[in-house]
Amino acid sequence: MHFDAPVGEVAHRNLLYCSSTHTLQEAARMMRQQKCSSIIVKDEDTILGIWTEADAIKLNFRENDIGQQPIHQFMTSPVESVPSDTRVGKVVELFRQRGFRHCLVNYGPTQAPGIISQTDITLNINIDHFLTLCKVKAAQELCLTLKQDTSFAKAVETMRLRKTDAAVVIDDDLRPIGIITQADLVKVLADEMSSPSLTEIALKELVCIDNEDTLLSARDALMTHKIRHLVVANQQGRVEGVISMRHILQFLQMEYSSQLEDALSKRDEALKRSMQDLNLAERVFEHAMEGIVITDPTGEIIRVNPAFTLLTGYQEQEVVGKTMSVLASGKHDAVFYHEMWRQINEEGQWSGEIWNKRKSGDLFLEWLTISAVHDEFNNVSHFTGLFRDVTEIRKQEEKIRHLAYFDELTGLPNRRLLKDRVSMAISGAHRNEHQLAVMFIDLDQFKNINDNFGHDVGDQVLTELAQRLEYITRDEDTLARLGGDEFVILMPSINSYEDVIRLGTRINQVLKDPFLLSDDHNKQITVSIGASVYPDDGATVEDLLKHADTAMYSVKANGRNGLQLFSQEMAQRSMQHFTMEANLRNAIERNELSLHYQPKVDVISGSMMGMEALLRWHQPQLGAVSPAKFIPLAEETGLIEQIDQWVIDSACAQIRHWLEKGAYPVPVAINISPISLRHRKLTRLIKKALERHQVPASLLQIEITESAFIDDMDCVIMQLQTLKEIGISIALDDFGTGYSSLSYLAKLPLDELKIDASFIHNVPDCETSDTLIRAITGIAKNLNLKVVVEGVETNEQLSYVEELVCDQVQGYLTGRPAAASVIETNFAK
Repeated sequence: MHFDAPVGEVAHRNLLYCSSTHTLQEAARMMRQQKCSSIIVKDEDTILGIWTEADAIKLNFRENDIGQQPIHQFMTSPVESVPSDTRVGKVVELFRQRGFRHCLVNYGPTQAPGIISQTDITLNINIDHFLTLCKVKAAQELCLTLKQDTSFAKAVETMRLRKTDAAVVIDDDLRPIGIITQADLVKVLADEMSSPSLTEIALKELVCIDNEDTLLSARDALMTHKIRHLVVANQQGRVEGVISMRHILQFLQMEYSSQLEDALSKRDEALKRSMQDLNLAERVFEHAMEGIVITDPTGEIIRVNPAFTLLTGYQEQEVVGKTMSVLASGKHDAVFYHEMWRQINEEGQWSGEIWNKRKSGDLFLEWLTISAVHDEFNNVSHFTGLFRDVTEIRKQEEKIRHLAYFDELTGLPNRRLLKDRVSMAISGAHRNEHQLAVMFIDLDQFKNINDNFGHDVGDQVLTELAQRLEYITRDEDTLARLGGDEFVILMPSINSYEDVIRLGTRINQVLKDPFLLSDDHNKQITVSIGASVYPDDGATVEDLLKHADTAMYSVKANGRNGLQLFSQEMAQRSMQHFTMEANLRNAIERNELSLHYQPKVDVISGSMMGMEALLRWHQPQLGAVSPAKFIPLAEETGLIEQIDQWVIDSACAQIRHWLEKGAYPVPVAINISPISLRHRKLTRLIKKALERHQVPASLLQIEITESAFIDDMDCVIMQLQTLKEIGISIALDDFGTGYSSLSYLAKLPLDELKIDASFIHNVPDCETSDTLIRAITGIAKNLNLKVVVEGVETNEQLSYVEELVCDQVQGYLTGRPAAASVIETNFAK
């Protein structure tokens, strides 16, 4: 049986019925018992609708009583039906256009109807030889994967949004453990399962097939195992997708259309060969997906196929006797048509794109092939036209071409187009003996905007920045976006370095007005700019861009918001910076990081009341690297969050070790980066570390600096409040060295205030330092905060602190930072 067979020969007559008053659960149970995928809803002898497994995915399984709802509220109505003599190919096209999987088949007013499904067609079409020639990977669908802890209702919702009828369930290690299909949804309804787990539903044997196997193997496997889906894996065993009878049928329909087009291209020869070939061409004519029109030698239309009507909107009787000018769009002049007919008359054929107009008045672009058909005397007897709508294809091609050279968000040239223009500018500068400049522009602290306001707001900022920069660039300049928050301005011709400086000044001026981030939040945006000049700083595209980038990072390292011209010293520092970054990325894996601990001692008793965990990095080639060097580098490169996580886990593990050794427990303070503190996942990481190592929260303290809450105090307060609620104490470190606003002392959930070491170094001789320390101590006491004085190195300084009645001291006098093993020995003493 083929696509032109009557559908009545494929349909089955044993339909499953239910009343409109049946509930979804009752209908599902009937379907499960009869092992069918659809049920017809009718009252008496009137068919009201149909409910299928595909409809189950539309249900909201968050509703506890969904199974008790009447089926008539969820059925598809009216039921799509076709006469029994309808060709299989037309039903396949109906399935594709309407998204159906089932259709009623009418055998006449006195006979009961039948039903046809995609599976029925796939199993009954005699195309085994063709299926052996096609690979599974040609028809598979990309795999939707769901984590095993996904709720059942969420899984159904995801499948509905992705418009898929199956999803592979994976464990935490991304290994597949089962598959959930539309049939499973019916089972949940039938069994009245309340809030089932996804693992419970999906846990069944997975049948896999290699993507290099044939479609015949896939079809046979589906039949043998009596399942709806196979999991497709590549030769390395990695899951790539799924395949079902629906995917096989859709693939066959596309291949069938392709073969029809090939048959049409040979139609002239077929007409000459025999009457039998003419009958074949007639069937092709009727079922082709491309529009076909036949005219007489004068150009009058004598016949069109159904696809012509579908594409143009004109019925056959509306165009027969007229010429193709009925479709004329008016976009082509007489010269165009004259050249078309000249080629047809001289060569017998013309192919090309042409704009035509539908009956509705809408214009569409078509790919048209006109051929002259000759009789036995070599006279033109007919003209045939074969066309297909390529409007959307051309739009997509134009979009792809545009995206290849332009940034999708801002519409600016991208890296690829920029490099082409810089290369051309270098050639022009070399030929005309003048200079050019490349300016590398990077937004300062753009990550904070994305983190605090969302990526949509970040995109708005980038778009507005692009508009402002375009406003101040010259017509001959090129403004490009490389990605993220990186922009480049190419000045193809400059007279001197002063031109670069003037443009940098204009950039700062155009950024003076703040950017609107939300209804009640404006922000002044600054940028760091690095510039390189041809030929002084490089003779190639790569060198100029690299050196401008290096100069920009020099601005970043020196406080941001400025312009820097490239120098060779920068290149050397950049290489050192690159080497240190590469080493830092491997520091955790290579076990190069460690924690040293410095005691915090009670002022009165001299007892150790706590200690601070201090991060150390010993790199085999670089030796001991100062935290003042690698911590800013980690924050700049985004490694700080990974390092903070390591510090949290390592400190908790050490506390657990000391507890098991029987050491007297004292709180251990860890320093948290402002970057990590702005992320809501920090509190979850700390909770998990405490639980994993079974450490009481009271033995962990978090130390933050003033810079942690300058940009987003509300977020930081929320994080700190959550930590304090579980028993972790909060200390404000290095107080007095930053903004030192007294207002935030009342807002933050603090337990401890640490006075920076720079103050104690100058007392008691410095009256100013003495005044400040006494003021800070008084404020802290009034706010019920413990006071810790850092940097105590002499007995004189310790006596001074004792006089102030501070709580604790920390410094070389009372204990230097030491490895955990040394601290452990002190415990023993």
